[in-house]
Amino acid sequence: VEVDREKDDLTITKAELEDSQVFCSANPQTALTVKVKNIGENDQEGAKITVKNSELGVDLQRANIDLDDYSGSDNDYETTFPLNLEDAKQGTYTLKVTVYSEDDDQMDSKEVELQVTCPEGTPSKEEQQKEEQYADKELAAELQKKIDEYRAVQESQAAAKSNFRETNSYVLLLGVLV
Repeated sequence: VEVDREKDDLTITKAELEDSQVFCSANPQTALTVKVKNIGENDQEGAKITVKNSELGVDLQRANIDLDDYSGSDNDYETTFPLNLEDAKQGTYTLKVTVYSEDDDQMDSKEVELQVTCPEGTPSKEEQQKEEQYADKELAAELQKKIDEYRAVQESQAAAKSNFRETNSYVLLLGVLV
């Protein structure tokens, strides 16, 4: 049996999200794992993988990937792309994963869906910042109050020390010593 193979042929064998549903929070993140395999007759020296989505501002790539031909022992490659979704709004997004040959020809592509969910009552990033600023102001006011109380106590102690010579106890103590 003779198999007719393309000279350059890369395929995506895996494109999976660590979490396909991400919840709005202080720092929403997930990771995309991509695995490619060379099923062509030529070795690939300088292949690349890209991950893109314009709505999320995602434009990632791994370049200079070296793969043996289909019969070689090193003919597959796996990588993970961390995705920081700080500014993501609620919705469903499609990430386009593409693999290119060493000649920059598109060999294969897959689409992976990512769902960002913001449950009711979850504050947006802007609301969280306002809450943090309010908490900071409240904390600063409480801290200033404690500092003022501390100063007042220090001043009263200093006044008590300086007024000891003017008390009857001081006069009595001097009398006993004499």
